[in-house]
Amino acid sequence: MTLKLQRQSTPTTHTSLLSHHHSKARKAQGLTCVKMNATEDVNWLDAPSVLDATVERLKTVKALGLNAGLDFHGRLHKPMAKQLAKALEPHRPLFIEEPLGEFRIGSC
Repeated sequence: MTLKLQRQSTPTTHTSLLSHHHSKARKAQGLTCVKMNATEDVNWLDAPSVLDATVERLKTVKALGLNAGLDFHGRLHKPMAKQLAKALEPHRPLFIEEPLGEFRIGSC
């Protein structure tokens, strides 16, 4: 199986509509998967809606028939990273890249 990968960046304010638009364009280009920014900065402990928004973006991309890898760019703290990884697991992202930044790894 060969995967055609394209990095998919989204602006600071993420929406399912924007993910849908970018994903449709990538699929039209013949790609089978995308690497996408997963989330904005997340507080040490944040509202469940922050986690839900990330899950919804992944579901939107997968509903179009694309696989997706999620790059967090080190924006999470351990408590939120653990919750988010668990919430994403049923949706089977290709990978979760850099959930914790180096400066956050020893901070819990």
